[in-house]
Amino acid sequence: MKVRTVWTSVLAVALLAACASGSGRTGGSIQGSVITASDLEDTPWTTAYEVLDHNRLLTMGQQDVLLAATRGESSLGGAGGGQGMLLVLDGSQTNAGVVDILRSLDAGDIRRIQILRPSEAAARYGTSAQNGVLVIQTKSGG
Repeated sequence: MKVRTVWTSVLAVALLAACASGSGRTGGSIQGSVITASDLEDTPWTTAYEVLDHNRLLTMGQQDVLLAATRGESSLGGAGGGQGMLLVLDGSQTNAGVVDILRSLDAGDIRRIQILRPSEAAARYGTSAQNGVLVIQTKSGG
């Protein structure tokens, strides 16, 4: 019985330490709406696409990136239903070729990624952001 108690204590301490670290990583994923370069340290992902594919807030499609449905939302995406998110990469906006851009962007060059939901995105970027926005700042882009 003592062995079981010791292992239970060890497991509890390990879980508490993981929760206290605040890294946002759980089960091989990066959680949350802001991802920084320090969050990406020691991860196996080599492209921005792989990083975002491991974020539970997003659904990666063949052509578009969509917000995953959350409580109170009936479908993926925002008001435009089925169109992907706007990408703002180092200040430049695009809706075209977003997945290809993310696949070509080196994860080691990422300074910060912010995922904006439609209501917040529209306030900043207007109607082109009706399905949310991925704001990516790279180390090389300024």
